[in-house]
Amino acid sequence: MNKPEQLLCRLSRPCPTRHRQRWILCLRHARAYQRCLHHLHKNGIRPLKQIKHAHSIAFYGDGRRTKDFVLLRSHPEVIQLEKDLKIRAHAVTTDLTPAHSASPLIYPPAWSSLRISPAAENSSLPWGLNAIQAQKAWPVTKGSGIRIGIIDTGIGPHPQLKVSGGINTITPGGPILDDNGHGTHVAGIAAATLGRRMSGTAPRARLYAVKALDQNGVGYISDIIEGVEWCINNRIQIINMSLGTRGNSRLLQRSLQRAYAKGIVLVASAGNSGTALQGIDYPARYPQVMAIAASDIRSRIADFSSRGAGIDLTAPGVNIYSTLPHGRYGYESGTSMSSPFVSGTAALLLAQKRSRTPAAVRRLLTSTTRKLKGYSQIAQGKGLIQADRAVMKNAR
Repeated sequence: MNKPEQLLCRLSRPCPTRHRQRWILCLRHARAYQRCLHHLHKNGIRPLKQIKHAHSIAFYGDGRRTKDFVLLRSHPEVIQLEKDLKIRAHAVTTDLTPAHSASPLIYPPAWSSLRISPAAENSSLPWGLNAIQAQKAWPVTKGSGIRIGIIDTGIGPHPQLKVSGGINTITPGGPILDDNGHGTHVAGIAAATLGRRMSGTAPRARLYAVKALDQNGVGYISDIIEGVEWCINNRIQIINMSLGTRGNSRLLQRSLQRAYAKGIVLVASAGNSGTALQGIDYPARYPQVMAIAASDIRSRIADFSSRGAGIDLTAPGVNIYSTLPHGRYGYESGTSMSSPFVSGTAALLLAQKRSRTPAAVRRLLTSTTRKLKGYSQIAQGKGLIQADRAVMKNAR
C-alpha cells in the first residue's frame, strides 16, 4: 500500500492552475502528520498551511490525478481529505447584496462608512444596545476579563478597542490589524470600551484578533480551522465568527467540536441570503454553534437575514453603529453585526459565572428572549436576545 506521504507528494503542486485547487488533508496521528511534512520538505514542496494541533496540511492538488486522490482519501491513516473552500464575511453593501455573492464585498483601507442616521438614533447608546437591554445588565456585569476571539479580518487600530493578542492565519507572523474594516466593526459591537460615542455589549471583555480573512473579507476553511485551533490553545472562552460559506466542511466541524468540548462558546452569523436560499450558512449550521439572525430598529427580521432550520437567536443587524480602523466610526448592516451582540452577551454571563458551559449559556440566552411578532422560528429562532433578563436568570 502506498504511504500517505507518497500519495501527498504525487498530488501536491507549488501553485494553483486550472487543474489545481486547494485541499486539506487531516491525518489520524502526529506521526503520520510529521512524516508527510518531512516527505514534502525532502521533495522541495512547501505546503500552503500546516496546522499542527489538528494534524492537517493544506496544499494545491492536481485534480487530474483522480486515482491518487481516491487512494489518499481511503488510506487508514487519513481522517479526511476535502476541498479547502472559500469563506466570506457576512456583511452587506448599501444595496444589501449578499456578502457571499459572486462579487465579494470590499472595504479599502480608506473605507468611507455609511453615513445613515437611523430614525430612532436618539439615545446616548446605539439603538442595538438599547434593543437588547445591555445597559440594564451592566450594573451586575460588564464581561470583565472574558476572552473573546474575533475570527475575522483583524482588529483596529482604534482607541476604544483593547486587543490582548491574536494571530494572522493568512500570513504566518503577519499583522493582526484590520485591512478591511469588517473585523473592527464586529469587535466594537462585542467589546468596545465605554465611550461617549458608543460602547460594546461587554465593554470590559478582552478582545483577541484572529485574522483569517483578507482585505476583501475572504479566506479559506483552513484559515478558519487554524484560527479555531489557536483559540483552543490560548484559552479563548468565546469565538465569534461573522462569516460563512454554503459548503459543508467536516474538518471545520471537527475543529469546532473540539472547541465546544473544551468549553468554548461558539457564535456565528446565519447568513445574508434572505429568502433566496433555503437554509443558513456554515459554520452557523453546525449544532455546536449558535446561529444568529438579524433584526432592525422596528423589531422586524431584516430582509437579508437568512431563513432556515438551525437559527437559535436574533440580534440587531441593520444600521449598526460601531468602530472602524484608525479611530473612525460608522454604520454597517448584516448578520455579521448581529453575531457579536450575542458574543458580548455571552461574555456578560461568563463573567458573572465562569463555570457556565456552552450549553448552559445557550439555554440562558434562548430562554430569556423577546419574541418578534409575525415571524416563525426559521426566521428568528427563539427571538431577540435580552441581556438583562439573561443576566438576572443567571444570578439565580
